[in-house]
Amino acid sequence: MNPMKYRMVIQVCIDGQTGSGKTHSIMGATNDDDDEAGIIPRAIYHIFDYLRSEKAVGRMASVRVSMIELYNDECKDLLHPEIPSRDIMIREDKHGRIFFTGAREEVVTNAATAMQYLEQGNLNRSTAETMMNQNSSRSHAIFTISLEMLEYAVSFSV
Repeated sequence: MNPMKYRMVIQVCIDGQTGSGKTHSIMGATNDDDDEAGIIPRAIYHIFDYLRSEKAVGRMASVRVSMIELYNDECKDLLHPEIPSRDIMIREDKHGRIFFTGAREEVVTNAATAMQYLEQGNLNRSTAETMMNQNSSRSHAIFTISLEMLEYAVSFSV
């Protein structure tokens, strides 16, 4: 059997004026069956629904999440706030892909655990009151979902 490896990293960026609904669009309700679920909860539930489906038979998967905050030109690991900001760096590889060093990823085996990390990270975000929003997030947060899959293809020699 020859394994074929696939890797997918999902990052969603949203921008807009304070109070325009960015957080609601990204987070929304955190319940899978709620029509008000945001982009990230929908992606999380979709990934794990797929991994439980017949389409994923014969494949091994690993899902990891991380969440960092960019605030005042510093990076902070929102899942591991004890990591010093100076240890977290934004990098670009030779293909133009952006990645982070120093932030830790957490392995998740189900949607509920991924959602717990998302909620934990959101609780650790920097917030302050603005004239338009009492609990405005004063930073940019990046929640990364990394999905790696191994698909085994059987080859026969005659």
